Amino acid sequence: MLIGPLYILSLGLSAGLVGVLGRHVLAGLGYVPGFSAGLMLAAGIACGFAALQLLYVALLRLLKPTHSGVPWFAETLSNAGAAFLVPYLLGMDLPLPPRVPEKLEVFLFVGAFAVVHGFFKLVSFFGATKARPSERVASLIWFAACGFAVLGCVLAMGTWHQALTASHAAARSAEEMVHVGKACITARRVRENAFTTIDLTGRQGNDVLLGWLAPEGDREKGREVYVTLRPDLPDAAVRQEVVPLDRDGWAILRLAGDSLPMEAERCTVMWSTERQPAWVTEMGLQPAEESEREMLLWGPRFPLPRDRAKTPGIIVLLVEGLGAEQVGFQGYNRKTTPRLDAFADRALVFENAYTMAPEGAAVVWSVMTGLSPLAHGYLNGHRGVLPEEVVMLAEVFRRRGYLTAAFTEGEEPGEPDLYWGGGLERGFDWFDPAYPVERTRGKLRPGAAGPRRHGGSRHTLNRARAWAQAHGGDPFLMAIRLSELRTPVARGRYGRGYMGQQVNPRAIDIHDTAIRNVDEQIGRFLDEIAKIPDSERWSILIAGTHGLDFTEPGRGTWRRDGPGIPALSESGLHVPLLLRVPGKKAARRPEMVSLDSLMPTILDLGGVELPQATRGRNLLERHFAADPVAVTGSPLKIALRSRKWLFTWNTGLNPRNGERLGAPGQGVVFDVERYRANLAQIPQVTHSKGLAATFRGRLTEYLGAFFEVDNRTVVKGP
Repeated sequence: MLIGPLYILSLGLSAGLVGVLGRHVLAGLGYVPGFSAGLMLAAGIACGFAALQLLYVALLRLLKPTHSGVPWFAETLSNAGAAFLVPYLLGMDLPLPPRVPEKLEVFLFVGAFAVVHGFFKLVSFFGATKARPSERVASLIWFAACGFAVLGCVLAMGTWHQALTASHAAARSAEEMVHVGKACITARRVRENAFTTIDLTGRQGNDVLLGWLAPEGDREKGREVYVTLRPDLPDAAVRQEVVPLDRDGWAILRLAGDSLPMEAERCTVMWSTERQPAWVTEMGLQPAEESEREMLLWGPRFPLPRDRAKTPGIIVLLVEGLGAEQVGFQGYNRKTTPRLDAFADRALVFENAYTMAPEGAAVVWSVMTGLSPLAHGYLNGHRGVLPEEVVMLAEVFRRRGYLTAAFTEGEEPGEPDLYWGGGLERGFDWFDPAYPVERTRGKLRPGAAGPRRHGGSRHTLNRARAWAQAHGGDPFLMAIRLSELRTPVARGRYGRGYMGQQVNPRAIDIHDTAIRNVDEQIGRFLDEIAKIPDSERWSILIAGTHGLDFTEPGRGTWRRDGPGIPALSESGLHVPLLLRVPGKKAARRPEMVSLDSLMPTILDLGGVELPQATRGRNLLERHFAADPVAVTGSPLKIALRSRKWLFTWNTGLNPRNGERLGAPGQGVVFDVERYRANLAQIPQVTHSKGLAATFRGRLTEYLGAFFEVDNRTVVKGP
């Protein structure tokens, strides 16, 4: 009879068509990385279909063996139903109604095939039950054929799966610095359907945060992506999350701490614009990397639960060029800082706080490391070489589970300092070094610095506020440096202020007017963040990095008509320091402190231990700290501030390596009480050479911690 060979031929053709259809559909979903892989996929599906048909025939011959040709004829017609798939494979379209999605078209063709195939399967079954019985031995042949088909399916599908997995080997997943608006962050560029492995070690049951952002130019309104997460455990469930993208910023995917197995150390992440079917994710399949679309992936981060954070929010605001002599709550006769004065009424006010250097960038580095500028090396505009063992403040907090952000104004045109790549970014999730620039037209006002000037602290504070609003629900550390007061410059947005109608206003009048404007911007910032839920539990630290000395050379302290300069003087070193801590009563603290105590204090607010030795002490504890020391210049000039005296000394040393550049000076001792009483700055050294020698000895011992100092040469002086 020809019916047997005809059945085999129809089975081969129908299996081939089903295999081609499966390959076509999976290729559209991105699961076919190349021609060879597609051929193996089609062969595997065809063998699988054939195995099912042969298994049915084998079971039928085992249960109802017959000599009749009716079942064979019906099986042949059931396979012939695959002809309904041909129009779809040839690209022929059905005249569907406008509202019917095109994706449903394949189901219509497959449905027609299934109906015909199923109908003739029933015919073959009933034909076998009504025909004359025969022997069952022939069923063994069909079982054997089924086994060969299964083997072919396994081999072909295995080859396809290997090719699919290998197609992701070159996927880019290394972290790199990327610009997002004005900020710089460390993130991965991840292509659609590409494997990316993230590290889950150290999460300790905390939530997992993953940030997603489409590159600029590819941000569609209302767009969403599907993120698949597969932990590295054999029996772990695969998750698929929907992430609505934010056109203007990061879309944060938050996974509850118990949503991923605690034992998982790594997790494979993939994103796609199409939802992956459940059977695909459960089988561990991953589309081939054919799309050129990319997303930025930030994280993972494991934020500490707020109830486990000693202080859920810490803001450190450093204002460059703001000295204690020019703020109201320190006794200034001008109302330059009404907003800071109001803040001081509910904060700890350290009346005798001193900086480590009359240089903003150096102070920021000292606050972030707890080290002297001589140790971290960022001094006099030079970039130091930070020892690898030094741990940054932000690194400690990020390990603790805090989100971290910095706004530094470090990319000043022509004079960048706190920029990305300089090292300060270590440990910060979000690093914004943007310098707000104000472009001027026409003739400049008197005292203007040039065509590119500071555009206002409000820009930096607004970005910091937006970040706090977006991330204030998790414990965070935020550092802000404002540089607008670094150089007194008259600006139209300040108004006339203390300059009045002067044609050529004094530098101090310009500066006081600028302080009033910056004070207002800080006040608005404080008002806005106070609206954020739970912000009353945040700690806020505000300090000047250094002041400016306006004393007219040779005329004494009562004539403050000179240009404002950073200097090792009482005006340059004495800075305001305010600290608001929830639960701490407002108070005036008269003890002498240094800004190198900020790092230990901030760490205590976060419940974190000191990562390295520091000269500073926790300001929240009552203690007698070491007398403040400040450094600047090359040759190195150094100052020591005791309770009554300010001693300044030119050491003649290179501040970077301690080498001798010149002969050391004898040093000058100033009576601070006389200075504050508006008396002349009379050097007291002629009356107390022994006092100067004592101070030189103390500072020589201090320098010995950084350089190999010859005490006899350095202390003696000329």
